[in-house]
Amino acid sequence: MAYVQPSESVVASMLLLGIIYRIIRVVFPMGRRSTDMPPGPSTTPILGNAMEMPRQRLHLQFSKWAKVYGDVFSLKVFNQTIIVVNSPSKVQDVLDKHSLSSSNRPMSTLADMVTPNNMNMGTGRLL
Repeated sequence: MAYVQPSESVVASMLLLGIIYRIIRVVFPMGRRSTDMPPGPSTTPILGNAMEMPRQRLHLQFSKWAKVYGDVFSLKVFNQTIIVVNSPSKVQDVLDKHSLSSSNRPMSTLADMVTPNNMNMGTGRLL
């Protein structure tokens, strides 16, 4: 049996399909919540919950979502996952039980915006 060399168009088509597949794998999950994350508001492709995030008084929206999804819920903004812990007891649980995975986090600009006078978000006390 003789070896038949594939035509250039077949090779180009296979390469193009590979590139399209890779783009879909990267872009399609963007905005979707992973199955191992806490529940949260439904997301839209690519944007996630970006259009539902208020620019002011974010804490009020978090309180509304906590009534629907519980004290711990997740949001997806583009490719960023945000876990919201909305009760002091749950924050204490996270700090006590998951200290290794939750310590050494970068400073949060959002936390600085919603907590007055350098207040600790976990305990509600001034630092």
